[in-house]
Order: sequence, then structure tokens, then C-alpha cells
Amino acid sequence: MATVAFLGVGMLGAGMARAALGRGDRVAVYNRTRAKAEALAGAGARVCDTAAEAARGAERIHVVLSDDAAVDATLDAAREGLAPGALVVDHTTTSPEGTARRVHRLARQKIDYLHAPVFMSPAMAEEGKGIMLASGPRWVYDRVAPELGKMAGELVYLGERPDLAAGYKLFGNAMLFAVVAGLADVFTMAHAMGVEPDAARSLFSKFQPARSIELRGAKMAHGDFSPSFEVSMAHKDARLMAALAERAGGGLQVLPAVEAALAALAGAGHGGADFGALAKATVDRARRPERDPIDQLVRSHRRLEETIGDLAAAAARGPGALAPALAEAAEFFDKNGRRHEEDEEESLFPRLGERERELVRELATEHSAHERLTKRVVELAERAGREGDAAVLAETRDVCRDLQHVYHAHIALEEGLLFPAARLSIGPDALAEMGREMQARRGR
Repeated sequence: MATVAFLGVGMLGAGMARAALGRGDRVAVYNRTRAKAEALAGAGARVCDTAAEAARGAERIHVVLSDDAAVDATLDAAREGLAPGALVVDHTTTSPEGTARRVHRLARQKIDYLHAPVFMSPAMAEEGKGIMLASGPRWVYDRVAPELGKMAGELVYLGERPDLAAGYKLFGNAMLFAVVAGLADVFTMAHAMGVEPDAARSLFSKFQPARSIELRGAKMAHGDFSPSFEVSMAHKDARLMAALAERAGGGLQVLPAVEAALAALAGAGHGGADFGALAKATVDRARRPERDPIDQLVRSHRRLEETIGDLAAAAARGPGALAPALAEAAEFFDKNGRRHEEDEEESLFPRLGERERELVRELATEHSAHERLTKRVVELAERAGREGDAAVLAETRDVCRDLQHVYHAHIALEEGLLFPAARLSIGPDALAEMGREMQARRGR
């Protein structure tokens, strides 16, 4: 039996809270509209007057709110109730940028945070069905995954990059919107012909266009626009759709934009390509060189997180294996950690534009804080060699927690904000030059 809090118990949050009560958890609830929280009192929830009161003593705090501003305001209000070691799991659909900044702020406050938005209805939330996405540090995810697995039919971990779940939730909703808007256009054309909407909808029990995501979508993602349905023919069909809808007075939702995009492709000489070339401009821009220097920086982050995780695991096991783990971590920080920061400060940061200058200054300042922590690891490694594991065990555990939070905060800003901006603003020639500089530091 766990003690959990739900901050935000609208329809989705209430479903999650009822499910937790059904599993036997002790549940505290807070909602800005108190009546929504009071509706759960009869099911056994403790209704709280403030977010801090609900969070106080909870092992997990689940946040289910409307947007970034609501999440930030509620977590600020809950701050005094968050005990050391408390874990915040945020199920809100939020922006990738807002999520990255939130992760950075909370990690610096030593609050464990995981973003876990969902594809589920309130009824599915109460039944523990649907899909839950999650992204964030592996050590936080592993800690809570068994409990999250009880809340959804499928739990999908997207990796360490903390803003990925936010982005993937928007990807999913974007496709949902496209399907629903496409159906609205089908109904408009059906009305022009005197066909009932439900009769028109019945076509899709046989013809299932969602298969295009796997078939045509895979080709599109790899820049393969060899034709099976040419742009010129698709453009002709789009014009026929518009003409049909005009018989009912127009009112198409998405097809006019598609028709315009197909016309532009045909006008640019791509009439013989597959109509999946609607994605051509984006796919061409997103194509990366074989040795992409920003991907190399991301891989360095993963090695850094693995090194800290290995050291934390050794410290958790107690005396016996700590001295070798400290020595290995000290060597990594001295060699690879320093080189990684040189890559950023000497090769990446100078190539960024004025819009990123403030962020660059903040990240450069954090590099100095990293150096102070990594020096402590070197000192602890030396002491462990002289005095043994037991003498430095408690200090090592403290340093590991500091390293985890400090680097997680830093990586959230870099991978969530800085690296995407760099990909958009640094041209291919400058990226290639940056890669050569980074290779030269490694003697290659």
C-alpha cells in the first residue's frame, strides 16, 4: 500500500485517483475547484485545501492538469510539502520546451520528476487501460515503472531525453486531429451527394488508410518518394474533392491546405514523385551526416549518465566494490567529461546565434559547478584508495545524488532546447567543420 497524491482531479485525474483507491493506496487529492476533489471523498480519498498539504508525506505525487502554466504554479505551491526523496510524475500534456525548463528547475531543487503523458479516456484511466508514455532519467523511471505499469495497459519508455514524452504526445494528438478533420471533410463531401454521414463512415471498415503510416510513412521517413500514387494524380483528386464540396457550399477543413501543397510540389517539378513528397522539404532538412557532431554530444551524455549510474549502484551495494567504481568514474570525468565540455564551449557554443546566447551563458556557468563536483569524485577515489570503501561510502552516496540531479538538469536544457536550436541554425558545412574539430581533440 502506497501513499500517493493527485494534484488535479478533473475527469482524467479523477479516474486515476479512483484506480489508485481501488488498488488499496492511501490517496490525497487537491484541485483548484474543490468540488471536483470532494467528489472523491466518498471513495476514500483525503481532500486537501492546498497542494502542499496533499503532497506532504506522499511517496508519489501525480500531476494531472491543463497546461504548462498550471503545472508550474501547482508545483510551486506544493514545494513546501515535498519531502526528500518524493517523486513527481506529471501526466499533463505540455510543451517540449516547457517540460525541459521544468525538468531543469526541479532537478536543481533535487526533486525527482518524470513526465508521463497518456493516451487514455477517463474511463480507461479508472480501468488501468490505454497507453502511458514516459521520458526522463533511467534511475527515476526504474524506481516508479512497476507502479506506472498498473495505471495503463501499455507503458512506453522513450529514453533519457526529458522532453521526448511531451513531443510524442503532441505527435499522437496531431495524427488524431488530422483523422478527425479528415472525417469532417468526408462528411462535407457526403452531404453534397446526399449520403448520410454514417454511411460514408462505413467505407473505412473496409478501406483502412491508417496502414499508410506503416507503409508509405516508412518510405517518407527515409526520403524515398518513388511513386505509387503520383503528386499530379493526387492533386487532380484534391481538385475533384473541392469541386464536390462546393456543391454543398464548401466548408472543407484540411483538404484545401493539402490541395495547395500538392499544387506547389507539382509546380516545383515533383509531379511524378509519390504524394508522400508532401514531407520532402522537412525530411531533406532533417537528414544528418554519417558522423553528426550533435549526435556525438548526445552519446557523451548517455555515457556520462551510465558512469554516474554505475557509481551510484556501487555505492548502494555498500563496501566492497566502491573503490574501483570511484577510480573508474574519476578517470572518466578527468578525460571524457573535460573533453565533452571543450566540445561544447569551443565548437558548439560559438556557432550559435544571438537567440541562444542567454542559454549558452547559463550552461557555461553550470560547467563550472560540474567541475567542482567531479573534483570531489577524484578526491573520494584517492581517499578510498588510501582509507578503504567504508570511509567514503556516505559521502559518495551524497555526491552521486548531487551528480544525478545537476547533470540531469543540465542535459534537460541542452537536449530539450540547445541541440534542437543548433540543428536548425547551424548549416551543414559548419556542422562538418565542428565534427572535424571534435575528432581532432581525440587525435583522429
